[in-house]
Amino acid sequence: MIRVDVHFFANVRVLTNEDRITISLPEKSIVLDLLQTLVRRYSDSFRDFVFSDEDHLNEYVVIIKNGRGVGILDGLDTLLYDGDLIAIMPAVGGG
Repeated sequence: MIRVDVHFFANVRVLTNEDRITISLPEKSIVLDLLQTLVRRYSDSFRDFVFSDEDHLNEYVVIIKNGRGVGILDGLDTLLYDGDLIAIMPAVGGG
């Protein structure tokens, strides 16, 4: 098992009613496994906010692993390791 710290920001914090948690996952888990675990832990509202469908992120959700967006890593297939820090937040935009 690995332990991953997950920090929630802005709207995601409101949906989870928590600012951070530690989750235990099996070895060789990926970001998608983490998100599916979080969907089971929280409400349908969390699922609807994070996913556009069963295995695709909504375009306005940002997942960061150890300071790097998973989009520049392997996306939802990004491997997780013991001690990783994951941040989940809405995308920020404007002009």
